[in-house]
Amino acid sequence: MFSFRSSTILMRIVQHLFFFLALLFAPVQATYLNVTVNNTDPSIQFSSGWNSCPDISPPDGLSYGGTRNCTSQYGTNATFTFTGVVVYYIAPHFTADGDVLTVLQLDSEPLVVVNLTQAQGQSLDWAIRWAASGLKNGTHTLVIYGPSNTMTPSSTWGEVNAFM
Repeated sequence: MFSFRSSTILMRIVQHLFFFLALLFAPVQATYLNVTVNNTDPSIQFSSGWNSCPDISPPDGLSYGGTRNCTSQYGTNATFTFTGVVVYYIAPHFTADGDVLTVLQLDSEPLVVVNLTQAQGQSLDWAIRWAASGLKNGTHTLVIYGPSNTMTPSSTWGEVNAFM
């Protein structure tokens, strides 16, 4: 038989169960924060052959933070490791007779060729030149390649300015 005490205990158990079920089905709202990382951040690892390239405007655009790393050496790469759901590649625009290209690869996906040449009407200053969104929240690796006979076009220039 139930006593007053046992019914009180049963009521508390039901209340706690209801509370935990409400938490289980309550919507969860995640808050994300954009963090900008420039070319000097230790989360970017450079192979040998990369150089610090200060702004030379004109003729080329202004870099985010005033400096960038670049390479024209074959077989070089830079690796940016980050945690998040989106990544933006930031670089200045370049004036050139031909195209100024850089090649990116996110999480071993197919290579992406990014044209850094200034289009008509564009500012020369830095801008978001490429982005990937909808990523699974976790650790990702973005590789920026310098020229390579097998992996990238011949007019490729390795360029690391900033990421967000």
